Amino acid sequence: MKRVLMISCLCLGLSGLNVPVRAEKSFGLANDYLQYGAGARSLAMGGAFTGLADDASAAYWNPAALAFIDEYQLLTMYAPYRMDMHYSFASIAMPFREYGSVSFSDVMLLFQGFQERNDLNQVTGSDKSILKNSASVSYAYPLYNLIGAGVRVRFLQERVFSTSGDALGFDASLYSRPFKGISLGLSVNNINRPKITLVEAPNIYGRHTRFGLAYHARNDTVIVAVDGNKLEEQDAFYTAGVEVNPITLLSLRGGYNQHGQVTAGVGISVWPFKFDYAFSDHEELGQFNKLSVTFRWGNIYEAEIVPEGMNEKTGSIFMKGLFNELHFKTSIPAFNVAQWALVITDENKNTVRTMKGETRPPDIIVWNMQDDAGRPVKRGRYHYRFDIEYYNGKTWTVKDHFALDFNQPRSGKVDVEINGDSRMMPEEKEPEELQGQDHEIAE
Repeated sequence: MKRVLMISCLCLGLSGLNVPVRAEKSFGLANDYLQYGAGARSLAMGGAFTGLADDASAAYWNPAALAFIDEYQLLTMYAPYRMDMHYSFASIAMPFREYGSVSFSDVMLLFQGFQERNDLNQVTGSDKSILKNSASVSYAYPLYNLIGAGVRVRFLQERVFSTSGDALGFDASLYSRPFKGISLGLSVNNINRPKITLVEAPNIYGRHTRFGLAYHARNDTVIVAVDGNKLEEQDAFYTAGVEVNPITLLSLRGGYNQHGQVTAGVGISVWPFKFDYAFSDHEELGQFNKLSVTFRWGNIYEAEIVPEGMNEKTGSIFMKGLFNELHFKTSIPAFNVAQWALVITDENKNTVRTMKGETRPPDIIVWNMQDDAGRPVKRGRYHYRFDIEYYNGKTWTVKDHFALDFNQPRSGKVDVEINGDSRMMPEEKEPEELQGQDHEIAE
């Protein structure tokens, strides 16, 4: 009986640790630890991520958004708190093109450093731990290119010393990009209201509904997001965040979280890694730091385009006369294409020729080596940019260059040494009338 009472007190005490932080938002709820967030990027934006959810942390915020994830991602986050309290999140997201996306993720809250005592108040064990854990599998599928639907199954576990319990939770979500630059998200968690019993009264995981809206400026240079949350039998609360990407390498973030505190953070992207940091300062509990590392590979929207006939060593393509054609060979993933454009510029970055279409590009794009006015182009160095946009809003860009030349050098070469300098010189052919004859060298 005393052991049951002790466990009950510990559970209440640990919930009480959240009083100053959670205010009335989720204090006393069994699933309060599932409100802590996932990923330093999203937490730096105040936790307003349901309508954005464009990385592996979507497995936490909105599984339906996984339907539009670009690449395979492995994300890990660690957040040390006080009193030997540790919070961590890990997720791997795997897109399978037209078959949808799958993610495995885990949220863990761990308390350490407790003593276990018997009925006589004698210490029977030390360094005991209390654990709350949620291991999840998520699946998302794209509908009509602009809508994603997702489901998630969570294995919920609670353990106080050697007493433990578990349950299954079921969630559903939607994600949409109705207009260019706008994304929406809706997530409903704990649809079945799972229960875990450690002592006499069960811990009930109440329903939690999230709705999010995000605005994306061109090329995601600025992203603004807002979220609304409603926990069962609790008042609604709201969060907001902004991300500014001045350059590809750097991201700056700020937000307003559910505790009424300002958040901030920074991200550094060095392919294939992303490093994200989030900071928040609570007036009673002090400063909190979160760090995430993301490893990325295998972008499923990658498109390829290569000019045929190019010398690999020199990067030159040799023209045979005034009437020439240059073939660009393309390789496009099996997604519906909204539009594409191939732009060729000269050394001075002046546009020479633009070719585009609003359907899937052909396997071979033919350029007649004329500019937009119909004039033959000159030899020299050229740059090309190939942009492709899919119906689901994803884009891919390829940039490269080549050189046009008229006469291809002869392949035969001989070594000639001039003043001790060894060079490769063209090999001169023997006149036809002398071929096959023996010659004498006059002295």
